[in-house]
Amino acid sequence: MACGSPEDLAADLDVDLIICSVKVQKHYSLVRLVLLAGKDVIVEWPLRANLKEAEELTLIAKETGAKTAVGLQVRFSPAVTKVRELLAEGRIGSVFGSTFMGAVGLYSGTESVRAEFLMDINTGGNLVTIHHGREIDALLHTLGEFDTFNSRLGIKRPFTRMFNKDGTVANPALMRTTPDQVMVQGELTTGALVSSHFRGGNPYPGEPGLLWHVYGERGEIRITCDDAFVRVGSYDPKVTISDHATRVVEAIELPEDEMEELPRESKNTARLYEAFAKGRRRIWLILDKLSSDTGF
Repeated sequence: MACGSPEDLAADLDVDLIICSVKVQKHYSLVRLVLLAGKDVIVEWPLRANLKEAEELTLIAKETGAKTAVGLQVRFSPAVTKVRELLAEGRIGSVFGSTFMGAVGLYSGTESVRAEFLMDINTGGNLVTIHHGREIDALLHTLGEFDTFNSRLGIKRPFTRMFNKDGTVANPALMRTTPDQVMVQGELTTGALVSSHFRGGNPYPGEPGLLWHVYGERGEIRITCDDAFVRVGSYDPKVTISDHATRVVEAIELPEDEMEELPRESKNTARLYEAFAKGRRRIWLILDKLSSDTGF
């Protein structure tokens, strides 16, 4: 089926669900159009670049009765599912704290022109929203919500050398207005202390791109992944658990489902779609406070 415009698609009586997977700056106008037409919608994260417009879209969805979801795929990773199970089983006792670190590869000072939109804070797509936003959602989905938190953002490489596809220089010094350092720390409603640090650039040679520790009363869980951007299911994450008393480290086998047969980039997205079809819904909005804390 093909439509000549978003308006035609929204008006089509044979369409029940629309998926919005375009750049962030186009989300508001397209999703608003779809919601006002009474269609159900799944929109890629982030929903919008600011809380005001996100709340407006949420209100329209409530008024029209549309079913909605945002693309926070990381929480559907088998690693996240398994860690939640381990915690529910009491394998490490009460959770005292957690540290979360990631190096995303991008924002390193040299980029392809295809990533230029990530350099402009006005587009809404950047390290805070796209990368850290999805990963911190997985942490909170696993451990519980923040009671209090504070944050710091930094632009340590203000200029980026941009390259064309053929390797020629498109711009030797593009001024970037998006952060390459994101730090968040706080206390969860459970009393556990949490810190998260995401940065631009590649991980240290031989080290994982993502390193997540959950420290508990009787043991500790460690989650690693070569790629800090777990949302697409790339580079299968690994989970291990240690016992404080015995010092024994156990490798944890991750659950498998029918999605494992899909291409790597589709797995967690397919799990999100399945959850949506079964009626599990939740929208998480915290980025506005993070941005206001730091002046971005």
